[in-house]
Amino acid sequence: MNRYARIEKELREIRQELNRIAADTSPTKDGAWSLFNFYKKLHPGTKKRPQDFYDPSKSKAKGDSESKEEEGKSTARKELVEKIRGTKNLKKVDYSKADLAGADLTDASLSEGQFQGANFEGAKLSKASLERADVRGANLKGANLSGSGFSEAVCAGADFREANLEGVTASDTDFNRAKLENANLKDAFLYLSDFRNAGLKGADFRNADLRKADLRGADLTDVDLSGANLLSAQLDDVKGLDKVKYDDKTKWPKGFTPPKKK
Repeated sequence: MNRYARIEKELREIRQELNRIAADTSPTKDGAWSLFNFYKKLHPGTKKRPQDFYDPSKSKAKGDSESKEEEGKSTARKELVEKIRGTKNLKKVDYSKADLAGADLTDASLSEGQFQGANFEGAKLSKASLERADVRGANLKGANLSGSGFSEAVCAGADFREANLEGVTASDTDFNRAKLENANLKDAFLYLSDFRNAGLKGADFRNADLRKADLRGADLTDVDLSGANLLSAQLDDVKGLDKVKYDDKTKWPKGFTPPKKK
């Protein structure tokens, strides 16, 4: 097969594929214009119009299907929330990997609950009780946990990025390897908590109680420790210490030399 015959064969295959796409799919209006312009280059003199590549009924059907699917998920979440609120002893119930994204669990009692790998993204958990709960690997990104109780909870590897944990009570809590970048922990009570190897970049710990907290290996880049109490805290091998923010009210462990103030 010579060069020109090969090119003609490739063009024929492209035309066939384009015709199949035009017949079987329904792109967006913008996509229809792009498809039409490409089609016109391969078929000079075509009488097809851009609207021939766009079928609103197909798009609407797809949109209705997606809407029903999301509505079904929302209903399932509401039913799950009611079930959780109505369970007196969560210790024996396994809610691992449950989808509770955006759920309203304000003031809910979740103590000793099993929520490993659950999705709480954007959920409302302010003033909730999560003492001794297991949320290992859970997604709590952007969740509102202000004023909640987390003491002795297991949060290893959980995602708290951009979450609001202002004023939480989380003594002796396991945040080992947790993601807390840009989280708000202002005024939090974090006595004896474990933050080893945690991602804390950009987190707000202003006026937080971090006495005896274990921060070894944690990333403190751009962390705000203004007014924080770190007496007896462990700070070996922390990262980004030279970029920490603090003030004259910050209390450091005895014998520790803080970096130059930013």
